Amino acid sequence: SELAPTDSSLPLIPSSPSPPNPDAMIAPGPVYMPFSPTQSLPVSSGVPLFSSLCTMVVLSLISTWFTQLPGV
Repeated sequence: SELAPTDSSLPLIPSSPSPPNPDAMIAPGPVYMPFSPTQSLPVSSGVPLFSSLCTMVVLSLISTWFTQLPGV
């Protein structure tokens, strides 16, 4: 018998639309924040800024303390 492809052996492309690309969609914000991301941006960016500022202060105090040690 011939090995000619028949209609049933060909892969079928579904006619339904493909699911949306998750990378192209805008991710929803947290449920507990009722305001827009632009309003919450200063709050969310202020927290790492504050923690890094505290870290810099602590490190500078430690380095100052080490330079104040006698014999250094």
